[in-house]
Amino acid sequence: MLPRVPDIDAPLLLMHGMAADNVLFTHSLKLIKSCKTAASVRTDDLPKRQASPPRTNLATHHYNYILGFFRRELMA
Repeated sequence: MLPRVPDIDAPLLLMHGMAADNVLFTHSLKLIKSCKTAASVRTDDLPKRQASPPRTNLATHHYNYILGFFRRELMA
């Protein structure tokens, strides 16, 4: 269990590169499980990626996802 995670009281955006070899996807799952409610966590998994969105047209989706999260959750 991650002792300080339940103290998070704001929505959390978690983006995880599924091909990352230094932070396993199971670590992300533990983080989500440790949150008060899974509904407060928004995720965007990046299949076949290490840690960042691709530097192609697909990156537009990921950056729009982040921007939408900020608009919905943080600017309300």
